[in-house]
Order: sequence, then structure tokens, then C-alpha cells
Amino acid sequence: MYTLTDIQLDFIRLDLRARGIGRIELQDDLLDHVCCIIERNLEPDGDFEDYYAQVITTFYQDELAEIEKETIQLLTFKNYYAMKNTMIRSGSFATFLLVLGLVFKFMHWPGASMMLVVSILIFSLLFLPLVFILKAKDTTASTVKLSSGIGIAAGMSISLGILFKVMHWPYANMLVVCALLAIVFLFLPIYFFTGIRNPDTKVNTIVTTIVIVVGCGMLITLVRSPRATTEEALSYTALYYGYEQQLSALAKIQVADTISTEGEIESLAWFEKTNSVKELLLKHTIGMAQLPADFESNQLFIEDNWVNELPETELKLVDSFKKEILSNRDKLSKGEFEVLSNSSFFKAKDCRIREALLCLNQFQLSLLLN
Repeated sequence: MYTLTDIQLDFIRLDLRARGIGRIELQDDLLDHVCCIIERNLEPDGDFEDYYAQVITTFYQDELAEIEKETIQLLTFKNYYAMKNTMIRSGSFATFLLVLGLVFKFMHWPGASMMLVVSILIFSLLFLPLVFILKAKDTTASTVKLSSGIGIAAGMSISLGILFKVMHWPYANMLVVCALLAIVFLFLPIYFFTGIRNPDTKVNTIVTTIVIVVGCGMLITLVRSPRATTEEALSYTALYYGYEQQLSALAKIQVADTISTEGEIESLAWFEKTNSVKELLLKHTIGMAQLPADFESNQLFIEDNWVNELPETELKLVDSFKKEILSNRDKLSKGEFEVLSNSSFFKAKDCRIREALLCLNQFQLSLLLN
């Protein structure tokens, strides 16, 4: 068995340092490995320097400094492989859960909303951030890191905006619009002018840019313009105001007549309860309990809000009203029952305020005419 001298140990240590191994702990580890190999395999009368030159080349491909670089990367990203596995598993699980949730949604099976929420949250808040972290680790170019960060942030904003839209939560449109603006005015310029300078990526950059621009354009086509939104709100508001005028005239006639039956008294009681619910809904969307005649000039339009966006106390009053009416279905006439059975306000868990107001108008109309 060959035994290394102190001079030979110093020679190995100096050579490791000259080859780019600057970390003392790494020098000691490599020194131990090299010494073990030499002492175990070199003959007592063998040539130390020649054998050392052969052994040291087995530790690298191009240069020994690769070991220190890889060690630093592993120390810096010691959870790299765990993050990579988590990224793959979370992305696969989110995709599976999203597809399953869509199937449940189209089939109207329970649990669809929960699966969609969980899948989009995992995709947005776990998968995409991990993609950015691992992407940033693989590149040293600051422009690539910046464009990747903007792109990932925009993707998170779009996916969360879609989730907010599906769940009827506020700020959905704002999230999507901000994401599109970030893609068009921040991500695309950086990505395009960085990639087009490199001949190897020039064609791919142009093609990808075209696809992104067309995709954003298609997404924007699904969003209503401010003018279209205003016109639609005006149309619904005018329709509601027309109903209110008819109901007001019919209610005056009904009250003026002699009330001789218990059914007529009960119908008028339901009529007043319905009015109180309509006042709650109107206050939430236009800030007033009654819609004035000059609503158009004052820009008082019934917006595209949802009933579930009401404050908790007011939402409880609306739900209590719905339960009270549905529990007295057997006392309603055929026309009144059809209004309840065909309306999204009474059937669905949530609906738009404008649809709820029109449904309540129809219910009141049926109360006065039956």
C-alpha cells in the first residue's frame, strides 16, 4: 500500500487551488478522495505525479473548477430537485383537477366549484411561481429573468382573474386587464427585442410574438367595451323602469278596489315584502331605494353586479325572503308558481341583481293579476 508524504499532500492541495478550487472545505474533501484512491491503487514504487495526473482527470469533464461551481449551485438551490418534483406534481394535479371540475360543471354535479377553485389556486400560487424560480436558476441573463417574471406574473393574474370571474368575486376584470397590459407593454417588448437579436432564436421569437399578440387579441374580443357595457346597463334599467311604472299603476287600482278576500290581502302583503327586497338590491347597485325618472341623465344604471355581493346582513334578508316564498308554494296560483320555478333568482344559488329585479317585477305582476 502506498503512503503519501506531507510534501505530496501539500503538492495536491496547491494543485487543487491552482485548478480553481477555492473553498477550503471542498479542498479537504477532494484531498481525502484523491489520497484514498492513490494510496489504495498506486504501487509502492510507482510514479506519484503521473498517477495523480491520471486520477485528477476523473473528477471533471473540462476543468476541475466545475466541481466548485456545481457545489455552489447545489448549496444555493439545495431544494432544487424537490422544487422540480413539486412543480411537476402540482401542475399535473392542477390540470387533472381542472379537467375533472369542468366535467362536473357541464354535468351540473356537486363539487365542481370547489375543484375549479382548488385547481386554479394551485396552478396560480404554486406551479407558476415554481416555474419562475427554476427558470431563473437556469439562466444568468437579467433580461430573460425580467421577461420571465413579467410573463409568470401576468399568467397568475389572468388565471386568478378567470377564477374570480367564475366565482363572481370582485376585481376579476381588473386582474385580466392588468395582465393583458403587462403582456403587451412590458413582456412583449423585452421578449421580442431580446430574442430577435440572436440569429438562433429570431424565427421562434417572431412566431411566438405573433401567437401571443393574436391570443391577447382573441381574449380582448371576449371582453365587452365600456360603451357596450353602458348600453346594456341602460337597456336593463329602462326595462326595469317600465315594469315599475306598470306595477305602480296596477297597485293603485288594486288598492282602490274593495278587498274582500283573504287571498287579495295576502297578495298585497307579498307585494310589499317584494318591494323591500327590491329596495335593498337597488341601494346596492345605484345607491338609492327607488329608480328616478331621470336615471339616464344622472347615469343611474343597474350594473352587472351579483346578489351574493350584498353585505352579509342584507344578504340574509334576501335569503330569508326567498325561503319564505318557496315554503309557501302551495298557496300560490299557477302563474305565480311558474314565475318562481322558471327564475334564476329563486332556483340558482346566485344571480345578477338586474335579473333578480326583473324576476321580482314579474312576481309582483303575477300577484296583481291573479
